[in-house]
Amino acid sequence: MATSYIRRRESKTKGVRWLAVFEFEDRATGERSTVSKTFDTKREAKGWIDEQKTKRDSANRYSKPSMQPLGAFLDKWIAEGLSHLAISTRSSYEEIVRLYLRPNLAAAPLAQLSTFEIQKLVNRLQGQDGLSVTTVRYIVTVLRIALSKAVKWGEIPTNPTKGVELPRKENSESPSSMTPTEAARFVDALKGEAFETLFLVLLHCGLRPGEAFALRWSDLDLDDARTLSVNRALQRSSDGETVFAEPKTKRSKRDMELSRTVVKALIAHRKASQESALKIGRPWSRDELVFPSTSGGPLDVHNVRRAFRRITKKAGLGNMIPSDGRRGPRHRFVHAFRMYDLRHTCATLQLEAGIDARTVSESLGHASVAFTLDTYAHSRPEMKRAAADKLEALIANNGD
Repeated sequence: MATSYIRRRESKTKGVRWLAVFEFEDRATGERSTVSKTFDTKREAKGWIDEQKTKRDSANRYSKPSMQPLGAFLDKWIAEGLSHLAISTRSSYEEIVRLYLRPNLAAAPLAQLSTFEIQKLVNRLQGQDGLSVTTVRYIVTVLRIALSKAVKWGEIPTNPTKGVELPRKENSESPSSMTPTEAARFVDALKGEAFETLFLVLLHCGLRPGEAFALRWSDLDLDDARTLSVNRALQRSSDGETVFAEPKTKRSKRDMELSRTVVKALIAHRKASQESALKIGRPWSRDELVFPSTSGGPLDVHNVRRAFRRITKKAGLGNMIPSDGRRGPRHRFVHAFRMYDLRHTCATLQLEAGIDARTVSESLGHASVAFTLDTYAHSRPEMKRAAADKLEALIANNGD
């Protein structure tokens, strides 16, 4: 049984200090051991004792070295430790295990996996393999989460990822978003396209693509309230299967007001959907997908991405650069935006329009307002000039 106490000590040279003492039974020898440390404050002393208790609790759960290979443990972790996560998150973790952890560390005995071995892997992934800083850090994050579960399950006493030195984050660039002029060019290029209404919804509402793909007509009120409700999302599992699941976070379930432009487009889209059902002799239902594939099922995201790239090229949202290859065209088009950037554009333009951050955050379904501000706190030069001009006018108008 562990015991602990804190004693106040006072000296003429160092003043008041606090001695923290922690006594415990060493499971390896059966003997009592004592560790102690002196601190400037009582709070620091108490914090140190709490750390010692946590370490001993972890050691007590750990019974004997687990010689099972890391690969076998990761299989168990995927099967038993990820059930509470969203399908998209599970798939992401499984992909990291398949692409990076299993090929490099699968044979290593779990109990013998050291911080040094993980550090060597990190250095090689970034150097020899040339992975980005973001990818390397994410690989270690997934391994840390898995090994934290190993500690909790009593497989190992401590998590060897804790001492790993990660590459510094690169100066993160703000998410790509269209300017108002670029957004107008994109909307103009949409006219007559098969996915015109879908892309309008993504741009005006800032939905995640999977949320838009999962919309049913019953999620929309186009006649009275002009609202859209996000209740689920289309997600792809690691085996390629698409399923409708709960949205990404609790706040992702949300209701939002629709602009007149979007309502008008959706009403026309609904009419076309009803006429199509009538033409083939089947009843139209409000439970049908708003944006189905030609077969009536969920859209294939790859097809939608191809359409987006074609439309952005038509709108001139990108640049022609010389081609590297000797064969084929001498120039190729580099797209300036991804489909997901429609969500970033929606957020950025709302903030630029003066909409408060809380409203924008709720509209996007972010977990917190702080996340919204951290993600979209960038400003274009014209915004900074406008802010300076507004401040100047405010001071001038209130002077003597």
